[in-house]
Amino acid sequence: MDDSSFSLPLPKTVEFLIHRTRLYLVVFIIGITAISCSPTRKLPSNQKLLVRQEIVIDNKSINKDEVESLIIQKPNQRFLGIWHLNLWVQQHTSQGEQTRFKKWLRRSAGRPPAIFNASDLMQSEAYIQSYMSGKGYFKAHVESSVITEDNTVSVNWKITTDTPWLIRNYRIMAEDSIVGALVKQSLNATLIKTGEPYDVTSLQLERDRVTTYLRNEGYFTFSNDYVVFEIDSSLRSRQMDVYMNVRNPRRLIGFSDNRELYGIDRHKKYYIDKVWVYPQYSTLRSIQASGESKPDTVHWYLPVAGDTSAGNRLSFIYNEKSHIRTSTLIESISIRQGDRYNLRHAENTYQSLSALPIYRSININYTPSDSKMVGQDTATIGLLDCAIQMSKNNVMAFSVEADGTNSGGDLGISGNFSFLNRNIFRGGELLNVKLRGALEMQQTLGDPEQNKVLLFNTVEVGADVSVIFPRFLAPFKSNSLPRYLRPQTTLTSGFNLQFRPDYRRYITNAGFGYRWKTNSRISHYFTPLEVNSVRIFPTAEFEAKLEKYNERLKNQYTNHFITSMKYSIVYNNQQYEKVHDYYFFRVDLESAGNALYLIDNIVGAPRDADGNFTLFNIRYAQYLRANLDFRYFKMFDQNNMLAVRGLIGIGKPYGNAAVLPFEKGFYAGGANGMRGWNLKNLGPGSFSDPNGEFSERMGDLQLESNIEFRFPMYAFIKGALFVDVGNIWLLSDIPTYSGGKFNTSTFVSELAMDAGLGFRLDFTFFVFRIDAALPVRNPAKPEGDRWVVSKSRIGDILWNFGIGYPF
Repeated sequence: MDDSSFSLPLPKTVEFLIHRTRLYLVVFIIGITAISCSPTRKLPSNQKLLVRQEIVIDNKSINKDEVESLIIQKPNQRFLGIWHLNLWVQQHTSQGEQTRFKKWLRRSAGRPPAIFNASDLMQSEAYIQSYMSGKGYFKAHVESSVITEDNTVSVNWKITTDTPWLIRNYRIMAEDSIVGALVKQSLNATLIKTGEPYDVTSLQLERDRVTTYLRNEGYFTFSNDYVVFEIDSSLRSRQMDVYMNVRNPRRLIGFSDNRELYGIDRHKKYYIDKVWVYPQYSTLRSIQASGESKPDTVHWYLPVAGDTSAGNRLSFIYNEKSHIRTSTLIESISIRQGDRYNLRHAENTYQSLSALPIYRSININYTPSDSKMVGQDTATIGLLDCAIQMSKNNVMAFSVEADGTNSGGDLGISGNFSFLNRNIFRGGELLNVKLRGALEMQQTLGDPEQNKVLLFNTVEVGADVSVIFPRFLAPFKSNSLPRYLRPQTTLTSGFNLQFRPDYRRYITNAGFGYRWKTNSRISHYFTPLEVNSVRIFPTAEFEAKLEKYNERLKNQYTNHFITSMKYSIVYNNQQYEKVHDYYFFRVDLESAGNALYLIDNIVGAPRDADGNFTLFNIRYAQYLRANLDFRYFKMFDQNNMLAVRGLIGIGKPYGNAAVLPFEKGFYAGGANGMRGWNLKNLGPGSFSDPNGEFSERMGDLQLESNIEFRFPMYAFIKGALFVDVGNIWLLSDIPTYSGGKFNTSTFVSELAMDAGLGFRLDFTFFVFRIDAALPVRNPAKPEGDRWVVSKSRIGDILWNFGIGYPF
């Protein structure tokens, strides 16, 4: 076979899969049929069960999910598309003595039969016809065909569209000329486009857009009820003109001949008068109710261009000693006395205060003020008082967690103890202290009884401490950045001790970094300095094993020091309240050792016996590293999606390092990657390890792609069909890892592949995942024998357990 290409022996592979799949399906269907029987046998003779609905639309631009949501009747859900499980539960728990268990099971998992109703069918037709008209298809034809078979009914929906009506002109009319001029200024952001099909949804969104725009311009009382659309469809050639009419408020002034008479007012533009801040609102209410004491009021005057007059005042209401610095709250509040009312300021204030972990909930209320602006027309100008009410969270919290672990088939247990302080320095800082311990049983080259605790021979203990500041620290000034960025500074440190059968490893780390958001979709992470120190003490047996191999493998298990700088950018356009396709994109860039290497070269620092510069008598690493994570989620409907991920990572050691540090390398396999292989047991390239001597394989380059179709199975049980393709490679030729070097002409033939079926138990607050994966293509096999699926057995399936989705 040519190294630059490979071929798939489809006939043999497909024949094997079809034969085995048919056998399993036959056995499964016979079992399901035996216990389910007919779901209609207990129905009265005059009732028929709705078992299926199919929708066919001749226009792909029409959202089938939205159409389906308009159909009143839905068939009973089928488990695995075969068995009416909820109907079976309903029928069988309704028989015999009604125990508590039966009632609970019927209430939790049972559903009444979906009895076909002709009147609901007609009403659904009317809903769909109205929906199609709202999309510009006024002459669309909606047809439903009812197919009756014994006691069951199937409904086929056929929707035929016509040529849509297009918008010819879009014009703004307003009873208030000032408001009308503002709306016209915003037309560059309009959602109604001339020449495009008429869509009532676009009109609704445009109404909301104009309302938000005017509220940001000071019109606090403006609502979308004042925006009315008029459509002129008298034009021929399927065109229409759209007019937005912005109306003024109406006020009831009396009656005449039993008719209501209304006066027309103008829209008021509001400015902020008094700002009241309640940092202890939850306890304030209880104290006021008991009458124990009166709260204290503290006024803060904020400078504006050097002026500290009373024209810019925040009033803080305290009923007890403040637990948070007032300056922290001021930095988080965008609402200022004398400013024009702006909805965006309220949203930024809410987000900034909500980011302070000391507070559980935030409420911002506006009420018309009794004061008046001097020299202003009260018919068009008004004042608002703002009350910012904050309910405190518990300052301290504790949690204990215990987990079972499965790392590459090595079973173990772990436990965590966490302590939180949500206001450690009285500025909304979050302190997180985590103590971790783990026990695991691993294979060893030496004495299996070494380090043994109960049944386990691997012990890991560690502690991590982090403090998150809700602002940027030095060299930035806290008030020099826009509040909408929601800046954070994180300080971290940790210590980890690993007692493994073959070595002891001590890991120390510390660092600080910044996080900020430029908008709701884009987040930035910048770590100017992160320090890691790794000290390893191998056993004699393990050291002897390392001496057998090349310098690269030996370097992975030697002491090293890392001083790195990192930057990451994350883009995510997912909107949780909407069903739409979305993307996730992350880029990580990292460099290490460059500044130290430059200084050592300038000052002529001494080198160690291997010719490397050291820091604290430990060789420090020098490298560049980058990786890209791209994900695309294709939403077919609310429950079915296709998730696609692509990973590219590369790391290049140079200068003071011959290889990447072990913890900075790339790995393949495991529950979140190539699921047909255990973690770190795939690659590099076509490297083969029949004796299992290399249990932790690392690469300089990673390419991986994952495709997963996610679908509902029953209630909280979700399913997934997945395929993983990828591998890791080395950038240099290492004799020990024969076939591990990346080559542009052969890397395609060295891609591994697995496929499988997953089950996800979605409990809303967490997802427990089981993925069964079978290797399909193994690059460690000789060329010509790498397609291994036809030789697979049940025992070759690798079971992966995890919390959450793999990506």
